[in-house]
Amino acid sequence: METITVPHAVQKIPLMEHALPVTVSLVTSPSGFDALRSEWNDLLERSEARVFQTYEWQRTWWKYFGEPQKLFQLYVIVVREGHIAIGLAPLFIERIAVLGPLRFRRLAFIGRATSDYLDVLVARGKEELFFTELGHSLRQHSADYDVVLLEDIPDGSQSHTRFRDVLDDAGFSGERFLSEYCPRTTFGETWEETLKTFPPAHRTRLMKSMKKITEEFHAEFERVQDPGQLDSAMDDFITMHQARWNVIGHKGVFADRTTHRFHREVAPLLMKRGWLFLAFLKMSGKRFAGDYGLIFRTECSTYLGGAYDAGDVSRQSPGTILRMHIMRECHALGIQTYDFMRGAERYKYTLGAVDVPNWTMLMFNRGRRATPMLHRARLLRDALVRRSVHEWSSMTHNARKSGVFSKTFASYLVHRCGTLVADALQKAREPEKSLVMGRDRK
Repeated sequence: METITVPHAVQKIPLMEHALPVTVSLVTSPSGFDALRSEWNDLLERSEARVFQTYEWQRTWWKYFGEPQKLFQLYVIVVREGHIAIGLAPLFIERIAVLGPLRFRRLAFIGRATSDYLDVLVARGKEELFFTELGHSLRQHSADYDVVLLEDIPDGSQSHTRFRDVLDDAGFSGERFLSEYCPRTTFGETWEETLKTFPPAHRTRLMKSMKKITEEFHAEFERVQDPGQLDSAMDDFITMHQARWNVIGHKGVFADRTTHRFHREVAPLLMKRGWLFLAFLKMSGKRFAGDYGLIFRTECSTYLGGAYDAGDVSRQSPGTILRMHIMRECHALGIQTYDFMRGAERYKYTLGAVDVPNWTMLMFNRGRRATPMLHRARLLRDALVRRSVHEWSSMTHNARKSGVFSKTFASYLVHRCGTLVADALQKAREPEKSLVMGRDRK
């Protein structure tokens, strides 16, 4: 394993005649990442990490989204007490071009943009020692990066205060801000008590729809647990997910070849560990609604959904009914929480969800005064390009259907001018906040 090992301290253990040396290793190569598998999995069991911090998710993400990028540099910091890993920070550095030779280096979590929660892994009871040593390492190597952007930190994470203090001591300054909500439903002692958390009017309607879908349309709930069926089940899910988004002019996440390959590889790995919850509604033996979910410890969550137009049954909110089936199944398994993950879609609140915030930390190296300006410029460029592409895709889809492409294009140009100016002013005032796209990033 290619690492840089730096001994920082000796941790004195009370009532013992010896002390355990504390070392910090910096892993920068794919082979070094591979060598961490055993330690990573052991640390996972001793930490409060989520499924997005598992070795399977993080290593596969790096394989597809990190390794092929020449401007990305792996930067995993591992803290060990003696020979035992007590914490690690799964990070990478991205070299970002702004304009011509103007560029900066950004430190971020592995898994960004495709993961709903990101954080460090720390053994329970070792938080103080880990963050102290992490601070030493970041301070020693602070010249390696100009900006630290830590996104999607869960609300209950200690990183909100400790990681921020560590970065402040390392010569960085900035702020933490709320980036998104992840609505979540907490189960009651019984399923009936859980149903009572749903708003009364919606609960009555949903129960009628569930009964109608089951009795009149003979729909069945299916959870895929046989590894031999996973390939065909993923084929069905990807097709229905794409169909759901294509009909309204969106590409869908699986249109991106890298994203498609990532999920085809990570899904079997998650299933092998018991962390995949892939479920469908079937009618006459055919799947017509699906949910690609994750189950980890005491939580189950929905990651992506999909559905076909199934005629009259589509009027009964089959996607929401499918999630009710999943919630009931999870309750029977002893799961305590159903996480709808990021996005404030209305259906989540009809199922008893309450908002739980995700946080982002944006810190700048105090010794590089031009970096905040460069970062704002890049954020503005990316946001406007993404929004323009998003709107152009929707516009051209509708234009082709209506056959008035030239008229629509002219209208688009006129209306975009005001929007672009407004977006530019918003980004200038609040560069850390994302521009509203009308859909969540997934």
